[in-house]
Amino acid sequence: MRFAAMRYNAIPPHVIHVHPDHLPFGETMLNGVAYYLYLGKLQQLMRNDVDYSAGNMSIDINKRRIEFLSKMAPSLKEAFEKQAKEEKVTINLNNGFADVGGSGWGY
Repeated sequence: MRFAAMRYNAIPPHVIHVHPDHLPFGETMLNGVAYYLYLGKLQQLMRNDVDYSAGNMSIDINKRRIEFLSKMAPSLKEAFEKQAKEEKVTINLNNGFADVGGSGWGY
């Protein structure tokens, strides 16, 4: 949650600041948190990726998990960053035109 909040806060425009202890509930943050969870698990699996074979049997469980996470993580990152950018631009526009009839988002 901390990494998702830090990345969200770094995406321009810098109109709102989210805190890891109080993330807004929505698809954007769910994608961000999922991305960083996948990334952390991927790093752990890659660190511990060791081929093991005994006799005629070879065990390679981590390779498939690494492959799956490597394919899924970029799509979560892309969705998170695109949604965050769109949200923040909308908030910025609403805040800029609040006097013209909008009330802003209330973040």
